[in-house]
Amino acid sequence: MKNFTISDKAALPRWALALTILFAAAIAWGTLKPPGSGDGSFPLTDKQAHALAFALLVLPLSVAAPRLIPKLAISALIFGGVIELIQPSFGRSGDWGDWVADAVGIAVGVLPGFWQKRKKR
Repeated sequence: MKNFTISDKAALPRWALALTILFAAAIAWGTLKPPGSGDGSFPLTDKQAHALAFALLVLPLSVAAPRLIPKLAISALIFGGVIELIQPSFGRSGDWGDWVADAVGIAVGVLPGFWQKRKKR
């Protein structure tokens, strides 16, 4: 069975792609579900949760395919921005502070990929 490919030269491991899709779906659900549908016992602040979620979003592909980090980071930033723009349509309020927290999480999440890329040189 063949791996998903971005180009003829670059195959992505299925586990990394599957985890990234899973995290993206979880982020979309968590940020677009109706407000107040949780029990309030989550131990992180809203900004911490955003940073953690977006770090987890980019981590698998940044490690599996460090060459994609720039495109991955930009795509994740766009994803976070779109979420903030459409949240009012779902009865939630968009917060650009959340988008900044997303960006912090993205920066943290791509670090292992950068380190791995540097180690291979």
